[in-house]
Amino acid sequence: VAVKDDDKFKALDRVVEEAGFFEALERRWKATGKTKEAFSVVIKPNFMYMHAKKDISTYTDPSLVEALIDKIAARGFKNYENREVVKVAEYIGYSTKKNYRIVDLTEEMVPYDYGGRLGKHVVGPTWRDADFRVSFAKNKTHVFCNYTLTLKNIYGTLPMQNKLKEYHTKREYDWPTIETLKHFPVHFGLIDGYYSA
Repeated sequence: VAVKDDDKFKALDRVVEEAGFFEALERRWKATGKTKEAFSVVIKPNFMYMHAKKDISTYTDPSLVEALIDKIAARGFKNYENREVVKVAEYIGYSTKKNYRIVDLTEEMVPYDYGGRLGKHVVGPTWRDADFRVSFAKNKTHVFCNYTLTLKNIYGTLPMQNKLKEYHTKREYDWPTIETLKHFPVHFGLIDGYYSA
């Protein structure tokens, strides 16, 4: 679903409704058999590749992510997990005092056997254990991939800190991203295209 509106929050409302976001969330929740309080929702926005705070075209708008979180929380789902990740997030406008928390997957990584090409590697338990994974990407171009949307956004869940060295040089960026998606699929994807790069 693609929506154009001068009001980014109205656009988000329409996209969420027309794309069936809450229907997908409810289906997944019911399939787990968990309570809403125990059911975890993890949202992965784009922001670590941002160059300057004033260039909002390079990172997912924090106010849109927080608006989505508020909508999810209003439906009773309140178990969230979401250079230094927390500091960059705070710098661009994410709050550490709201009804979610920001997680640096590098700081919590544990061993995981992906099998296949990636083999024995690592994963962040917050991403691994999520009941509902959301890729909330930015509509932007990328120096290596030409563009970065919901698929490339998941590359950021690979927890090794020096991603350029680990995934662009040693392994390439594409197949490790696909391997992590095979093991930890995304349940819903959104793209912030209000301002694009």
